[in-house]
Amino acid sequence: MKRGRRGIALLLCAAMLSCLQACAGSAGAAGVDSAEKPVQVHWPKDKLKTGKNGAPLLQVYVVEDQQVEERELENYVKGVLAGEMKNDWPLEALKAQAILARTFVLKFVQEKESQYPGADISTDIEEAQAYDASAVNERIQQTGENSFTV
Repeated sequence: MKRGRRGIALLLCAAMLSCLQACAGSAGAAGVDSAEKPVQVHWPKDKLKTGKNGAPLLQVYVVEDQQVEERELENYVKGVLAGEMKNDWPLEALKAQAILARTFVLKFVQEKESQYPGADISTDIEEAQAYDASAVNERIQQTGENSFTV
């Protein structure tokens, strides 16, 4: 699986977030609630639609299929997580990486435009983040449990 410099940088940031969380003794600094409560996610509501459950929806250009597909934010994040890290890494490292992937995509949507017409973002590693939906397993699914509230 090809991983770019961005993936390495995100991995290092994830490690730093884990260290900060452990050193501070408080998950609030890293954006993770140690009691596993849902994290409040803020997104550009003027740019993204919401699904039935109130979750943000992304228009994702999928390079392999050469078309735009609608995905819930958390499902896109899981595919990025699987593309950026091995899915057998410690769960806390995966969760930290999920925070970074989510932050990246929301900032991208807020400040940039995809090079693919009709898309908010893509699975193109040259434009955004590594993506591999086929590598999403139960451990990666766990990183998104209770991670979103409206």
